[in-house]
Amino acid sequence: DIRHQLGLYTEGRQSVEINFPAWLYVGKRITLNMPTPADAAFTWHVNGELADSGTGPHEFSFPLTTPAIYRFKYTEHLANGGVIESFTETEAREEPAVPITTSVNQSVRLMGPAGYTDYTWIIDSEFVSEAQTFEHRFPGPGQYRVACIASGNPAIRDEAFRKVLFLVSVE
Repeated sequence: DIRHQLGLYTEGRQSVEINFPAWLYVGKRITLNMPTPADAAFTWHVNGELADSGTGPHEFSFPLTTPAIYRFKYTEHLANGGVIESFTETEAREEPAVPITTSVNQSVRLMGPAGYTDYTWIIDSEFVSEAQTFEHRFPGPGQYRVACIASGNPAIRDEAFRKVLFLVSVE
């Protein structure tokens, strides 16, 4: 009682610590089960924009969709008027590109990662296919950036999608 009267004792938690890995691959999903008190309101901001809000215990989930630094701010407004904030960040990186060398008009066959239900193939920002296996003849010399975006793998809970890059050099 004396510590409470002197302000040296408070009820409830005083801080929330959230830590993410320094980096993750693009397509990974940040998921946290947050034991927010039932009578506390919360907000999540990612890079300054509101990503989620509500009250009480919750699961926060956020996909890392592009290569970038993601800054997370969690704020908890307690029923007694107190405010708790936590800050963390992580970097989303693309997987290293798979180098492929071919000749003009030679057929190249690329495989998407196994275990997914949906595939999207993109060459230099242009959609080209939705099959797991992709075959293409490049019409001229140069470097082409081919991306396979695979999604729908229920065995990988922390993944929104997987992006596999191929750097195709046509000679």
